Amino acid sequence: LSLHDALPISYIEGSILTHLNLNMSRMIGKSFEEELPLSFTSVCIPFLTRVFDGEAVEFDAPIFDRIYHNSVNPIFDTAEPNRIIEVVGYAIDITERIEAEKKIKQLAYYDPLTTLPNRNHFSEIVENMIQDPSMKRGFALLSLFPWLRKMA
Repeated sequence: LSLHDALPISYIEGSILTHLNLNMSRMIGKSFEEELPLSFTSVCIPFLTRVFDGEAVEFDAPIFDRIYHNSVNPIFDTAEPNRIIEVVGYAIDITERIEAEKKIKQLAYYDPLTTLPNRNHFSEIVENMIQDPSMKRGFALLSLFPWLRKMA
């Protein structure tokens, strides 16, 4: 079974279809590549191929200016357990969550006024260097933070 075989595909969230300006009747007889943006199909095809091989998958994919979390599952024939009769899934728009996570990370690791890396950022870099096995040689570290704290 492959992506191009005739098989019902159900996507539960209608907004993804609306956002893509798609209508399922327009999709009949066409491949994903013909109807979906390249940015989406380049991410989705490897995952959807796994679904058509019988595996349930979850993945995030960009569609135009939005990011969707997708969960897609094969439905097997009860009479022939190895035969997939349908593929179902859902997509949730996670764009705002991704943007909020980026903003939180920016606030946690950079000074909001100067946008320079802060102490948390510095500490994480040093911690990663300490734990990195490729750091065969030691490294020297000079910390100005205690001196700066005395000045404040």
